[in-house]
Amino acid sequence: MNSGQRRGHLQSRVDAVRERLARAAEASGRHAEDVTLVAASKTQPDAMIAAAFDCGVRHFGENRPEELARRHRVPELAGRSIHWHLIGPLQSRKLKLLPPNLALIQSVDRLKTARLLANTGLRTETPVPILLQVNPAGEASKQGVKLDAALPMAEAISQMEGLTPRGLMAMTPLDANETELRALFAAVRAELRRIQTSLAVPGWTELSMGMSQDFEPAVQEGATIVRIGTSLFGPRVG
Repeated sequence: MNSGQRRGHLQSRVDAVRERLARAAEASGRHAEDVTLVAASKTQPDAMIAAAFDCGVRHFGENRPEELARRHRVPELAGRSIHWHLIGPLQSRKLKLLPPNLALIQSVDRLKTARLLANTGLRTETPVPILLQVNPAGEASKQGVKLDAALPMAEAISQMEGLTPRGLMAMTPLDANETELRALFAAVRAELRRIQTSLAVPGWTELSMGMSQDFEPAVQEGATIVRIGTSLFGPRVG
């Protein structure tokens, strides 16, 4: 397959995902523009990210701070107005690796991490945009705070100067059926509303939930951000 064919294949995948996203948004009484598509670009070659950008994708998510930092130094990518997200676990010792001006850090689930990010925001005079990661199914294998602990943590985060809390990020079990998924997505949406009502502060409007295997029910249940990898790029390599 030559480069032109690969580009055409990728464009077809991007168009197909956007069409599915639009239908799901319409089913929830919204527009496709109300949902941000974040391409989960873990392990993808730099050239693939550049090609996806040229196909109209603007937001990309990486799992590791060191990979985000490396991507920022790639001329082929630095010349494009990419909105970068961190969507993987964030260890305190790796905070220094994060490049500046990220669109969103979606995986904050500890107060220690939040405080360190807040210090960065104060030092640079640029508040750090974050999501609080929740674990709606209480899976031991996944990061995130349990839903019943989300409100007190959200309250603490909202009081930290140097941060701009935007909402919640959730990951759901890979083996859950659609009924179970919808219940979990609805529970996360309800928790966000509880936070909005209890805190009555600006922000806390974003819901990042849904990946390739479940983004349509996630959008139908209120997701404002979806993180799509396989449906855009095909099966992961490496």
